[in-house]
Amino acid sequence: MGNMSSWKCALILANSRDNVTIDSISSLPFGAIPVSLFHEDGTTRKSCKSDLVKQFENEVSSVLSLPDFDPSLTTYIRDGDSDRETAISCSRRFVARLYDQKKNYASCHQDINKLRVKLATSRDSSLVRLPPSEAALRQHILRASFQTKIWHASCLAKPPLPSTLEYGWRSVKDSLHPVYFEGNMSAYFLHDLLCSCKGKLQCKKSCVCVDQNLACTDLCSSQGPESCQNVHMDGLTEEV
Repeated sequence: MGNMSSWKCALILANSRDNVTIDSISSLPFGAIPVSLFHEDGTTRKSCKSDLVKQFENEVSSVLSLPDFDPSLTTYIRDGDSDRETAISCSRRFVARLYDQKKNYASCHQDINKLRVKLATSRDSSLVRLPPSEAALRQHILRASFQTKIWHASCLAKPPLPSTLEYGWRSVKDSLHPVYFEGNMSAYFLHDLLCSCKGKLQCKKSCVCVDQNLACTDLCSSQGPESCQNVHMDGLTEEV
């Protein structure tokens, strides 16, 4: 796929594959480490602005401002005793408001993946304008929620904290590492739909596309000048 972005690949495949939609691709993270304004352990940056803040200001909002105060959201987010699903639901709506402050797509604020699709298909599809996927956002909220519980219990000698493994962390060789997301990245999903056949012959049965009864697209390695007869004739052009 060369230097072509995952988002552009997604647009081409969604146009040429009957079983692939923008919705299904957008539900997957585009990178190994999700874009975030926070440290990987869930804490906010305190000594300086995040490297992404300037980019956020340029691409999303000229002033990095929080949505209007909503007690129904912030109370649960700050409450270290709230259950996980309540914290996730409220935080999801809060993040949705950050990316859609005018509430143009308020009906999607409880489904962050649908909001990603709406924002990506209704204006500039820069990845910076898109909120994190549900898979990535959920893990970040869990880590932040666990940190909140620590702060709330800081006055106790032996606070009754839950297992970190239930709050966005995994154990690797007796060391804790953040779970950035569960499932696959979009790159893996896209890779399974593209063949790497080379040469001037028609793709054979060993071809990933032929094996799945799919036509090859302009993204497949076989797509040289008249080099493949297993061609999708209605693919998007490079102007996409």
